[in-house]
Order: sequence, then C-alpha cells, then structure tokens
Amino acid sequence: MSAKNFAALFNGITRQIIFEDAEITDEFLKEQLYPEITQEEFQALLSKCKTWLQNISYSNMDLKQLEAFLKSQMTRNKENLTEDQMTAILKYWKSNKDKVQATLLSKTKWEDKFRMLKWQIDLGYKKNKEIDNSKAVFQLGLTKCNGTEEELEFEVNNESLNNMISQVEKIHAKIDSLSK
Repeated sequence: MSAKNFAALFNGITRQIIFEDAEITDEFLKEQLYPEITQEEFQALLSKCKTWLQNISYSNMDLKQLEAFLKSQMTRNKENLTEDQMTAILKYWKSNKDKVQATLLSKTKWEDKFRMLKWQIDLGYKKNKEIDNSKAVFQLGLTKCNGTEEELEFEVNNESLNNMISQVEKIHAKIDSLSK
C-alpha cells in the first residue's frame, strides 16, 4: 500500500464524512485507490481511517497531539498504522486542519444570524400639514444556516414601537443580570 494512495484515501474519507461529498463513496475509493486488495481488507482499512479521522477532527488535535495519538496507534498494534501512513496523516492534517474545523463548527450552528438592521420614519400628513399616522419601518437582514440571505420588513406605529422598546429593555436587563 503506497503512501500516496493512503493520503488520497484519507482525503477522500474527509471529503465523504466531514464535507459530506456524496460523490465520494466507499466503492469509489476502493476502485480508484485499492482495487488490488480484497473487500474485507479494504473495509478494515477504511474503518480504521474513519475512526482516526473522527478522533482527530472532533478532538481538534494540534500537530503534537496528533503525532502522540498516531504513535500510540502504532505501538498498540504493529499492523495498525505504518510510519508512512502516520506521515501522510500528519501532512494532511497540517494543511487541512483549519478547513476541517471550520466545516465542523459551521455544522454546529443551527440558528440564523442577524446581519443588518435598517430603519426609517415615515411621516403621514393631514391636509393642514399636521403629522398624523407616523410609523417606523424596519428592515432586518438574516443569514440562514444554509448560507442564504433573507430580509424581513415590518412597520410599527408609535404605540407598537414603545411596546417593542419596552420588551427590548427587559431583554437587555435580563442579559445584564445573567452576565454579572
């Protein structure tokens, strides 16, 4: 088993598990990288690599931690991990750790993000130029979990605006009391 193929396998597994690339299947990886080994041997290798990847990425290991982890894998069972495979994983992790961690972090965010707030006051006038029916117009920008952007626009009269301000002040007071 070449180190180059092993590095490609580890990359493929990362694309499959972390980046959720549906085009990368176990069958594709075997066919492209290890057509000469049996299905059982490939499944054993694949299982080990997936376990290593999950341990490495979900633990957010730095290079020293990763090296210690991989060395422990080598000493536990001589056939478990070779020196070339360890080097391939270290090299891969050095260049891809940030991207993997950013992807994992983005998967943990379930809520939409507040992006922008714009407002204006629309004045309504009577015939004699007295202000009547004034309202505030709000425009909120949200970024959805899937990356799409959405805008919400609403109007409030003076009474509704006062109620809204009162509620925001209550929220602010509660946050202040909890953060002390």
